[in-house]
Amino acid sequence: MKWFHSDGHTQTYIPKKHREYAQQLAYKRFLLEKQTECKKELYALELYQRHAVGENKKSDRFLSEDPAYQELLCPFYQMVTQEELIWSDTSYPKNPNYPEQLKYKSCKNEYVRSKSEALIAMNLYMEKIAYRYECELKIGKAVFYPDFTILHPLTGKEIYWEHFGKMDLPEYAKNAVDKLHMYARNGIYPGDRLITTYETMEQPLDTAIVQKLITYHFK
Repeated sequence: MKWFHSDGHTQTYIPKKHREYAQQLAYKRFLLEKQTECKKELYALELYQRHAVGENKKSDRFLSEDPAYQELLCPFYQMVTQEELIWSDTSYPKNPNYPEQLKYKSCKNEYVRSKSEALIAMNLYMEKIAYRYECELKIGKAVFYPDFTILHPLTGKEIYWEHFGKMDLPEYAKNAVDKLHMYARNGIYPGDRLITTYETMEQPLDTAIVQKLITYHFK
């Protein structure tokens, strides 16, 4: 490999002993290309900002301001009330354990512990259902952190969703059963205020199941 410096007309050979000079020229070339790309992106953003509909969307007014349209459209679009937004965005005590396991980014720009949890979070977010991830829950003398605490859009009750992702591991499965027993002893029953999903290495979580559970419990 040989290095040359061009002024647009002639090329000058750069000896190997001037490696630092070659590095500086390479870095300059890289930054110039990056600057050109950023200018194009900035121009595109300015165009978008000038022509974007923004908050003044007539379709949104159908859903938020016109009761007649709300009644007709509610089977297709889940409304999010101001109370739900406040509940969802208010800070809450989160699970402090094993923060290094939070590796997967969700639609709400928060990090969850598995791809399956990210899948559940995505479906809740797309259906405009307010939720909190690993919010503290005190059950008796124990403290739990359900994967999802969901504010039911119709009843206003808090519903919990636990995903058990390693059911092919005996110790994990035992802990999952113990956890379900603890919920039941404190009046939180699967199918009522508790949604549960399961998977193994050979049988991962199915998107269709997540969607059906959301429809069944919240629609």
